[in-house]
Amino acid sequence: MFAQEKLKTPPYLQIGDTIAIVAPAGVLKNRVEMVNSAKRLAESWGLKVVLGEHLFNQNNHFSGTDEERAIDFQKALDNSNIKAIWAARGAVSYTHLRAHETGRNLV
Repeated sequence: MFAQEKLKTPPYLQIGDTIAIVAPAGVLKNRVEMVNSAKRLAESWGLKVVLGEHLFNQNNHFSGTDEERAIDFQKALDNSNIKAIWAARGAVSYTHLRAHETGRNLV
């Protein structure tokens, strides 16, 4: 049986906070406007938005290579100014990133 851990609740987002939009899974082919719409929505709430460097890359049905997707996600995690991370498209392939050797552990 696993020891039960108390989940950490992050603070609520505040006006002026920064969020990142990354694509840890599927390709965002023809979805530039969708991402820009999400960015505008967040900005209308008073948030600052950072887009992943490889957000619109494509590698087969993924949004970039394992390394590119891992880099974007890890940069967002490492940046203490980023208070939330939005996945631009479902993150089912995130587990694939966890197996990718980047020399660092995600999370």
